[in-house]
Amino acid sequence: MRMSRLQGYRQSNVRLFFYLRGLCNLLLPNARQTRTLVARHREASMAEQDYVQQRAEYYLKRRTPFTLDASATSIREFRTAWKHRQPSAYFFDLHDYLRHFDRSLRFFYRFGDNFAVPAEPTFVKARTLAGDNANAVLLKLDKLRHYKFVTDRLGFEDKRDQMVWRGNAARPHRQKVVQQFHHHPLCNVGQTNPRPEAPASVKPYLSIWDQLRYKFILSIEGNDVATNLKWIMSSNSVCFMTRPTRETWFMEGQLIPDHHYVLLRDDYSDLEEKIRFYSAHSELAREVTRHANDYVAQFCDEGRETIIALRVLDRYFALSGQSPTLGLDIRRSSAAQSRI
Repeated sequence: MRMSRLQGYRQSNVRLFFYLRGLCNLLLPNARQTRTLVARHREASMAEQDYVQQRAEYYLKRRTPFTLDASATSIREFRTAWKHRQPSAYFFDLHDYLRHFDRSLRFFYRFGDNFAVPAEPTFVKARTLAGDNANAVLLKLDKLRHYKFVTDRLGFEDKRDQMVWRGNAARPHRQKVVQQFHHHPLCNVGQTNPRPEAPASVKPYLSIWDQLRYKFILSIEGNDVATNLKWIMSSNSVCFMTRPTRETWFMEGQLIPDHHYVLLRDDYSDLEEKIRFYSAHSELAREVTRHANDYVAQFCDEGRETIIALRVLDRYFALSGQSPTLGLDIRRSSAAQSRI
């Protein structure tokens, strides 16, 4: 799926295209595309190769060999599983990377919002930032839902001088925030899921475009990470959030407080103070959005994103003692070296 920015397309059309493309990838050969991606990496500059390597090592932290037991799934088994159940967005995202490798190769994977560290090296969407998380190997999964970037045509100064948040507040930590600020004059905060015990906190749905009319947008972790974080950071609005406790392919653990986003205390007791401060210091607010936009930019080259994911899988299969791999660990080709 191409990493395009939202331009108002109907979500149903985007989802239909996503699933059609996923089915095509199951049925059509891809050897030529694999060779193109490997060649692009080998012909890239040393700086680009180092960048790919650093990202891959961040996602797969294991440095020592490991052994997979007999319960590991082969790519061949994974591919045929879709015939027996309705394939999910997770399935198509993971297959989009696996299809470049030999079908006998084996691995562990876990779909869904579970961010606990697995017992074996396993491909996951999200992992905790606490403790030893090396067995949680991050891949870019559930892209259709999580990787929405925007082209924000409103400048910071043209936005409403308030904080906005909309979402499902079924989880206790979200309920607490909504109860604290749904009535606050500096906030337009509300839950979209009806709760009879808290009817005053239920507010009308706001689209992404509606929320972009506000200078400050709150990001609150949900079942794992906050779904809205990526599009907020690609906008001209300032992201407010507590320090992340989980991360995905977006590398939330690399975000710098008060540089890429405005850091809030865990109990949100400084939220009003931070809104007033950045309202009065718009130049600092715009600086935060510039840093956030720059951070997002590294995820917008879909070809490079795929190469990084393939490098993660390549290292996983190599460390688990399997072969063949794609050879993405090879430095620049002799032809490229001769041009330096």
